[in-house]
Amino acid sequence: MRGWAYALAHKEEIVDLMRRKYSAQKSQKALLFEAARTELLIEPHLTAIGHQSIARWKAIARAYVDLGMLGEAKLPEGLIYASDDGSWRLQMRDPILWAFPAVAVAILLSRILYRRIARSIGARD
Repeated sequence: MRGWAYALAHKEEIVDLMRRKYSAQKSQKALLFEAARTELLIEPHLTAIGHQSIARWKAIARAYVDLGMLGEAKLPEGLIYASDDGSWRLQMRDPILWAFPAVAVAILLSRILYRRIARSIGARD
């Protein structure tokens, strides 16, 4: 992951290294173009390099289904590495897990607010 971050931050240096050490078949301009397009695909400003979530993989699978490249948006078992330490902090990184508590808190707060408004309207009459 650090290698990708470094390569995106130092495109010209990496292109020169690639041409010098591996192959000079492509021009520097062509490789810089590829590097810029790769960065657009990676979108490191939106998602940290290397970050994964089931929700993100499901969205990718649905896009492939929509494009006709997959028959169904089913993910393979064990696609994302899960640590054996059972840490709840690691499991709570997935934003979908926060949806239920957020909805529950919103319902609770709306009920409290509704009761207060109902009491204040009733007290005025």
